[in-house]
Amino acid sequence: MSEKHSPAFKEPRMEQFRALIHIARHGSFVNAGDAAGMARSSIWRQIRALERDTGSKLIEVQGRKVRLTPDGALLAEIVEPMIEDFEKVIPEFSRRKDEAHRTLRIAAPPQVLAHELPHALGEMRRRHPDVRIIITSVTSGTAIEQLVQDEADVALVGHMDRLSDEAGKLHIVPMTTFPIVALLPPDHPLIKKKRLTLRDLVSEPLLLPPQRSSSRPQIDAVFSRHGLLSELNVTLEANVFNVVLPYVALGFGTAILGASRNYMEGELKNMAKRGEIGLSDVSHLFGDEKVFFLTRRTRVRQPHIDELRRLLCGR
Repeated sequence: MSEKHSPAFKEPRMEQFRALIHIARHGSFVNAGDAAGMARSSIWRQIRALERDTGSKLIEVQGRKVRLTPDGALLAEIVEPMIEDFEKVIPEFSRRKDEAHRTLRIAAPPQVLAHELPHALGEMRRRHPDVRIIITSVTSGTAIEQLVQDEADVALVGHMDRLSDEAGKLHIVPMTTFPIVALLPPDHPLIKKKRLTLRDLVSEPLLLPPQRSSSRPQIDAVFSRHGLLSELNVTLEANVFNVVLPYVALGFGTAILGASRNYMEGELKNMAKRGEIGLSDVSHLFGDEKVFFLTRRTRVRQPHIDELRRLLCGR
């Protein structure tokens, strides 16, 4: 047999709370009705219904004046900030919706920003001149964090174990792959060797990507599987080519980095031809670095985000 609830447990309606707040602010049914855009009789009915629903006397009428009882004042103190917050919902929704349609926040590592994004973003600006594009250069790990925390709309990141941890929250689309290359100082004896080995590399001072990058765990895992991780002599951690290349040219060490195919086939090969560096594809040792286009899982589709995905991923 189901238990019957007393009227005191009936859930009040928002209109009743609004009527109470207007009575508290204006001190009469007439003034409260004018402020709420309701007839005096409607304000009266809402207050009486609220008294029935709460089982408490909330107002006292003294001629044309109306004041709250202690219970009424307590209830008004509780619900007034809630009503104010509720009344902000539609304006805030409109503001965020408008902002979402006009803003595209992208977080990605420097290499992706430098060598994969420019053409696509140029096309986006041509097609959507009203969309404000904000770009942040971060590691892959930080890009994922910004996406999950709604600080970015799109993250372009390398393959990471973290992706499996966040897979339920993210929509993941393969974007491209970066071969892992070795950059050697000019005139280094290994430049003439067609196929480098792990032992060749571990015998040199190394310039590697930072730990929070996508490629560093991949590189370390290969050395670890072959019992060579403890032999690494890492002299610089960076994954920005403009930072790494001067140190390679100075003979500071051999760099191992994932490289955009556009950059490898263009600038890096030209530098190698000019004798400024040695360039060797070592993806036979470390594999390729996979790059993904990430967005949060949501039912709200943003056409400009879908279009950027098609430009970068072909789907």
